[in-house]
Amino acid sequence: MAEPSGRDKLLAVLVTMLGLMVVLISLPRVVSSVTLTAGNAYLKDIGFGRGIDDQGLAAIVSSREKALIWSSQPKTSSDLALAKIIQSERLGPGAVRETHLKEAAALLENSLTQNPVNPYVWLRLGYVRMLLEGPGPGVAGAIRVSFLTGPHEPRILHMRLRIALASLEHFKPEDSMLIEHQIRFSWKKYQKETVRIAVAFGLEDFFLKAIEKTDPLAGEAFQRHIDSLPVTPS
Repeated sequence: MAEPSGRDKLLAVLVTMLGLMVVLISLPRVVSSVTLTAGNAYLKDIGFGRGIDDQGLAAIVSSREKALIWSSQPKTSSDLALAKIIQSERLGPGAVRETHLKEAAALLENSLTQNPVNPYVWLRLGYVRMLLEGPGPGVAGAIRVSFLTGPHEPRILHMRLRIALASLEHFKPEDSMLIEHQIRFSWKKYQKETVRIAVAFGLEDFFLKAIEKTDPLAGEAFQRHIDSLPVTPS
C-alpha cells in the first residue's frame, strides 16, 4: 500500500481540526442543556399553574445560573428571571427583595437583546419595572412592545391589560389604539372579566367606547354585566 502523500496527510489533519472545532463550538450548548435538566420539572409545574416549594425554586435558579456560564440563551435568562420574580414575591419589602427584582430586570433585558419579539418576556419586564418603580414610562414602553409582538395572547391578556391601565397616562396618544384593541379582544372572549377590569379602574366609559367601535350594540350587555357585579361596601 502506498504511503499517504503530504497532501493527504495535511487534508487528514485539517479534517481532524475541523471536527475538533465543531465539538468545541457545540460543547457549551450541550453542557448548558444537560445542566438545565435539574430545574426543568419545577419550571413545567409553574407553566401549568402548580405551586413549587423553595427547594424547587432553588433548583431552577441554580440550574439556570450554571447553564448561563456555558451558554447565554434568551430562554434560560428569562426562566431565571421568572424564578427571581417568584423569590421576590415570597419576601417582604426590603433590600433582598429589591435585589432579586433588579437581577430579574437585567436578565429580562439580556434575554430581549437576543430575542426581542417575545411578548411574554416584555410583559415580565413591564411587571418587574412596575414593582421596582411603580407606574411610569418604563412600564408603558415594555407593555407597548408586548402588545405589538403578541396582540392576541389569551394567557397574558388580563394581567397585561391591568398593568397597561395602571400606567395609562404614560402611554403616548398614538398607543391608545393598542389598548383599545386589547379591550375589544378581551370583550370577545371574556365579557364579564372585561367589565370587572373596567370597573376596577373606573374606566367604564373608556372601555365601552372602545368596544362599541366594532360592536355598536354592546351597551346593553356591558351594563348588564356591571349590574351583576357584587356591590362593594363604601
